[in-house]
Amino acid sequence: MYRIPGGAVLLKDITEMKKYTREEIERKVNRIMVDKLGIDGEYIRDEAVLEADFGLDSLDCIDLVMSCEREFSIRISDMDIDGMPRWKVSQVYDMIEGKCV
Repeated sequence: MYRIPGGAVLLKDITEMKKYTREEIERKVNRIMVDKLGIDGEYIRDEAVLEADFGLDSLDCIDLVMSCEREFSIRISDMDIDGMPRWKVSQVYDMIEGKCV
């Protein structure tokens, strides 16, 4: 935790944020999908669609997002996940990768 002039508190120094490789992101997101959502890891592939291939609804996607926020120490806004049930798995990786830079 860091104090900023004016009394504000910065909980995490952005210079200390961990950078993840694409492979690390994919592995961690896949693990979340298996552990939290009960998806068979054998069927997780880049072109799979969350709703059509795995039956995920909006609430499942919110659970996925919240788990990713905790795992990667990032914030994901509602605007970032608009229409997420229709996303491909690769789009989930892309979003997380974009937040981890």
